[in-house]
Amino acid sequence: MKRTSFALSLLLILFAGGCGESAPPVPEPDQFAISYLEASHGLNFEAAYEYLSKEDQAYISKTDYVEYNFPSDLFEGWGGGIVSWRKLISAQTTYTIEEKDIFESRANVVIRVSAPDYTKFIGDIFTQAFSQTFDNKAD
Repeated sequence: MKRTSFALSLLLILFAGGCGESAPPVPEPDQFAISYLEASHGLNFEAAYEYLSKEDQAYISKTDYVEYNFPSDLFEGWGGGIVSWRKLISAQTTYTIEEKDIFESRANVVIRVSAPDYTKFIGDIFTQAFSQTFDNKAD
């Protein structure tokens, strides 16, 4: 009987000691969040996948994640133009942490994403391209 009560007492002490400890702290989420955005905006979905939580990685394989975010059949025949353009914009994009809330093993991060506005530039390029293509003047 003494052995049983000693073992039970030991288990209760271990259990009570374990209850007093909190969950391990969440690592600072800033760099994880920014690295994920840099990778995904730069179309490096293999690297972006590594920043997903273990739960998300258990839900979707790396192959499926990459194909979902960058469908190979959608970009066939574009000659890498869209990829190059996207990487150019990504290289000029900045990320600023606006706020972060850490609660136990979870974190929420609000990030401001700033990139150059190329809409006028692109509009001018398309205007010139269309006017040269559909110009009725004979050379």
